Amino acid sequence: GYALEPQDWVFPALREQGIALLRGFSFFDYVCQLMGNSADASKGRQMPCHPTFREGNYVSMSSCIATQIPHAVGAAMAAKYRGDPVAVLGCFGDGATSEGDFHAAANFAGVFEAPVVLFCQNNQWSITVPIEKQMRNTRIADRDETYGIPGVRVDGNDCLAVYQVVREALKRARSGGGPT
Repeated sequence: GYALEPQDWVFPALREQGIALLRGFSFFDYVCQLMGNSADASKGRQMPCHPTFREGNYVSMSSCIATQIPHAVGAAMAAKYRGDPVAVLGCFGDGATSEGDFHAAANFAGVFEAPVVLFCQNNQWSITVPIEKQMRNTRIADRDETYGIPGVRVDGNDCLAVYQVVREALKRARSGGGPT
């Protein structure tokens, strides 16, 4: 979240609510949205764990695995067509990389050089399936080479390394270098 610029967009999965708070979403509004009470900006029309924050360019997540990835790529392409200096961060877990939405979006992003960062949080489990039962090649960053996208592997427990990698990837996207 710290690597994002104010104009950038976030298409989260289920672990990125902190980014919305970092971008200015008040904790009070967040709790109201979780509870779906009368102060909820979405008036209870959203799932409790799916906050959205329009002013912070933070799009609501979806319960369906990987559906936010094509949305992130589409938003990135819209920004590219408009000439907006925007990068899009699309977040997902390792299980999403076994879904067709991931492959279609990664291929489209690679072919059309979308200004998007596809950020995979690999916790070695896809819901209840260990990674070695989910895929043959367990280095997810290598999957991007198939689509002409540079893949970077970073230790998610090293927050400074994650920040540096994401910052460089977003900078690359914003400057017309395409997806990472």
